[in-house]
Amino acid sequence: MREIIGFAIQKRLPSMFVAKEWLEAGGLMSYGESLPEMYRRAAYFVDKIFKGARPAELPVEQVTKFELVISLKTAKANRKEPRNTEFALYRDRNLVERFLPTH
Repeated sequence: MREIIGFAIQKRLPSMFVAKEWLEAGGLMSYGESLPEMYRRAAYFVDKIFKGARPAELPVEQVTKFELVISLKTAKANRKEPRNTEFALYRDRNLVERFLPTH
């Protein structure tokens, strides 16, 4: 992971990853499922099963909430700061995050 991110930073290439953890290591952007939302949905199904539902009868669900996250620290270093004000800023983590529902 560090080699890929190091190469992208050295060459000043925009980089996009699947998980926020890559951003904490220096990546520029990530786009993927909202893991907290997936954990909530998993807990919902576990609760149903504990209450007697048969797993085979539970519906299969697809992810409906995605996250686009931008590392402000990396963006500033690459001179590619986001200009869109619709993003929620997480200044303590130097991340910009936007939740993207799929309809």
